[in-house]
Amino acid sequence: MRYIVFITIISGLASCTSRSGDVRIVSSSEEPQNELLGVIGQTLEDQLGYSTSIIVGNDSYSNIDSILNDRADIAIVENFAPYMPGVNTIMPLYEQILHVFYNKDIKVSSFKSLCEGRSMYIGEKGSATYILMNKLFTSFEVDTSLVNISYEIFEQVDVFCAFTHIIRNEDLQGMEDFMLFSFDRVDHIGKGSIIEGICLKNPYLSPFVIPNQLYNENNSTPVLTLSSMALLVGKETLPRDMVYDIIKTLRSSRLQLGREGTLAMMDFNDSYNLHRINFPLHEGAMDYLDRHQPSFLERYAEVISVLVSIIIAFGSAIFTFNGWNKQRKKNRVDMFYAKILDIKTLSENTTSVIDLMQLIGKIQDIQKEAFEMLMREKLIADESFRIFVELSKDTLHSLESKMEHLQADMVAI
Repeated sequence: MRYIVFITIISGLASCTSRSGDVRIVSSSEEPQNELLGVIGQTLEDQLGYSTSIIVGNDSYSNIDSILNDRADIAIVENFAPYMPGVNTIMPLYEQILHVFYNKDIKVSSFKSLCEGRSMYIGEKGSATYILMNKLFTSFEVDTSLVNISYEIFEQVDVFCAFTHIIRNEDLQGMEDFMLFSFDRVDHIGKGSIIEGICLKNPYLSPFVIPNQLYNENNSTPVLTLSSMALLVGKETLPRDMVYDIIKTLRSSRLQLGREGTLAMMDFNDSYNLHRINFPLHEGAMDYLDRHQPSFLERYAEVISVLVSIIIAFGSAIFTFNGWNKQRKKNRVDMFYAKILDIKTLSENTTSVIDLMQLIGKIQDIQKEAFEMLMREKLIADESFRIFVELSKDTLHSLESKMEHLQADMVAI
């Protein structure tokens, strides 16, 4: 059996090399994650100017560990991967669909009969396909000792399982002898179907119907299977504006991303059912979801308008009062100016030592009064007050100098 065209993509990133960058992206062991991550990295470089580096990863568990240990910034993981604090959802990307192909020569009546006594490829150990298939083995009580499980992708097997998105027709070459397994009849949905019981026990899984002949002869009837979201996750500590820009850019590049691997990118808006997401939303993702909701200013515009008017009126009143108060204090300083200038005028015609001593005493009293008012905050120590101090000092020095000359003349006589 030829699987080459169908499976060669899965190992396509094995030769990737890392380079330093602003955003470190860890790859997966399965497609279409790797192909999509390459496009995401290129989109972030072209449209946001980020430098990105691809780090070769493995499964969701190890990739989450890389994020927690600061070896990577973002990754694509399955929604049913175990929740770990410190990892946040950036955005849901697409639905991953369980495809179970089996050889048409096999007579199948149930999932248990499909598995036991067969050779099965269930993905690499630790991969999403491997994890999901082991969950189903437990749910359907499959005796795995009767299953010839293969982890080698190129081995010829009876049953080939792939948990991926919609498969391109060109990737199905060599699968002509296989058909898709349906877990139940499609018309049993909503009536207690087997698949609904599995989803009840595993809330991050959902029923999914593969339409009739989506894969041509591989499904001649509608197929009921399982799906789960693929999530773009990142470190909780990623800047919220970076996460917002990443989501906005990827959403605007939805058509380009959708062309890669025929991905049907999920709609991510403020009506999205967040209860379906296993990892809490990053703050930047919440900012993105809230972008169409009324902002705080829009929601409380009228109240804010009234408050602003009150604040402006109150500020104006304070400004007016401060101006009046400053002018009142300045008027008091002007009063002291006048007193000092009057004394200076009187001193010019004074020839008596006793009169000069009285004028000096008056200046000292004026200085004392002014400083007491300054201490009681009835005056302010502004430029006007400093001019008063200099004027009073100069006048006092002039009077003292004149009195010394008069005293010297009296001694000489």
